[in-house]
Amino acid sequence: MPLPKIQDEELRPYLPYLLKDLWEMGNMPAYKYELLSKNMLAKGKPKIIDLGCGKGAELIQIAKKFEFDGTGVDIYPEFIEEANFRKRINDCEHLNFIVDDFVEHLDSYKNYNIIFFEYNPKLFGGVSNSLNALKMS
Repeated sequence: MPLPKIQDEELRPYLPYLLKDLWEMGNMPAYKYELLSKNMLAKGKPKIIDLGCGKGAELIQIAKKFEFDGTGVDIYPEFIEEANFRKRINDCEHLNFIVDDFVEHLDSYKNYNIIFFEYNPKLFGGVSNSLNALKMS
């Protein structure tokens, strides 16, 4: 007998529990260090927003190397709670982590120089739609 197909929305309430022991959840910011050092940081203190920041690992790791104003946004309160805990123990109090559905409120995130967004075609559609949606923010 085949297993039933599980839809993403069915798993959504369980993700904080399933991922409770992970902090970095797949982020590898090394290439972002290089891009930031070569492009944005030479032009002053950037404002960075991380849409779907998870537990804040990427922003916190980058804040240890560079000076910037950063905001992380995620839909899971448990993830943001962990991000706020991690920012305190890593002396990154200048970072701001908030619970929000950035897809619904994308217009409220303006005036950022840099957007971190792990591409997901289910959120805005294809690559072109995603780039256009993020370009307006």
